[in-house]
Amino acid sequence: MQFKFWAMLTCLLCFGETSQAGIVNASYVRNQSSFTSNVFDSGTGQFYSRPTYDPASSTPYTRYSNAGSFEANTSAGSVLLQGGGMAGTYAVANNGTIYGRSSSISGTTVSAWDATTGALLNTASIPGIGGVNFTSTFNWGGFSGLNWMQDETGTYVFGRLADSSGWQLNKMNANLTVALTKTFVGTASYGYGFMLNGTLFLGNSYASPQISTAFNFGTGLTSVVDFELSSGFGYYSNTSYDMLTDTLYVQTDNRLFKVANAAEVFGVAEASPTPEPASMALLAMGGGLLAFGRKRLSRRRHSADVNV
Repeated sequence: MQFKFWAMLTCLLCFGETSQAGIVNASYVRNQSSFTSNVFDSGTGQFYSRPTYDPASSTPYTRYSNAGSFEANTSAGSVLLQGGGMAGTYAVANNGTIYGRSSSISGTTVSAWDATTGALLNTASIPGIGGVNFTSTFNWGGFSGLNWMQDETGTYVFGRLADSSGWQLNKMNANLTVALTKTFVGTASYGYGFMLNGTLFLGNSYASPQISTAFNFGTGLTSVVDFELSSGFGYYSNTSYDMLTDTLYVQTDNRLFKVANAAEVFGVAEASPTPEPASMALLAMGGGLLAFGRKRLSRRRHSADVNV
């Protein structure tokens, strides 16, 4: 009887926790070229988009003034990155500066560019990380050896370790120095990834909507999750996260999708400091049951003492 009571209480107190599993609704936004690099500026709210991962291309980034114009493909100008351009599709921006992998497609250098003029501002090397295409990249190649990602906790560069023993996630400073590095073994291959509230989520393959790995940068722990993007099977080549609206953009083949309320959907949203009314009622019920259980236990002990 006591076991049933405590089991019921435990269920009541744990009810409502978000399980890190399920089908994730990725709604269609628009068509755009395959292998497009989509970049969000967390400081200005602007977006940038370039339809290639090849640094040899002279294709500029198209600028969009906000999320609405980005989704509607209403351009506000363009910018051509100087100094050899950028390799790969994973890049971020903050307060008018674009950060990405430099044009060295097998090296370990990253660069910063002025988002207005395209001028090369700085270049630095990331220690410990690989850079060789396919050997040290996402399993679709695309010069994805140094992948820039960002969320509300900071800006990061992700890639495979140079000795291929695992993976490395670096929290970056604005001057391209590494603030903190965490490593984990994980699996031998991943297809794409994104950061949400300090957690790195990794897709199993560039061709699969399945996401089975989550790495918490704060704790350094890896966990198994079971998410599936409703965008289906395709060629996942880029992600970009708008932390101002909690919207994750996903590029697969020549289609752009978005996941609204992404941090909540993937189970990593920050807990509210004030419990919701339903949660407060649930806790009150649990507290009442706890008090009732203790009162019954006290009566039994008192009765036992009297009968001795």
